[in-house]
Amino acid sequence: MGHLDHPSPHRKDCKVLKVQDGVEIHVFWKQIDANAGPSCSVFVMGHELIKFDLFGEPDGHYHIALPARAGSTCNTLRFDVTTVEQQIDRTVFELANNLVYYCERCVHPAVRAFSLDQSAIASAAPDIKTALFEAFDSCKSATG
Repeated sequence: MGHLDHPSPHRKDCKVLKVQDGVEIHVFWKQIDANAGPSCSVFVMGHELIKFDLFGEPDGHYHIALPARAGSTCNTLRFDVTTVEQQIDRTVFELANNLVYYCERCVHPAVRAFSLDQSAIASAAPDIKTALFEAFDSCKSATG
């Protein structure tokens, strides 16, 4: 997981949605090897809390900055839906409904202590969804 001070070179056409003081949602598209699609990251107090990579089946997945045992390499959760469009819907659902849960369990103490306004995130859900579909369109145009 990343930090705002260290942007990833894989992120293209990044749109930043500021939904609350201390909370930014970055929506972009990326291509890593054969995988390409829209993605989004939620940064709380500068720390990347969750990142969604919407690559469709079988490669769509997300990461959450949760505590893990030392040496663990399993930090990827697979989507239970197949298409990029379905993965966008699932991403918006997770953000609108479960972000406080993830925040309260984050590996970073500053994020766990942060008072996340779930209603602000839910209010931003339509803008997040629109930005993800725009990123999907940009990705399709750029990658053919």
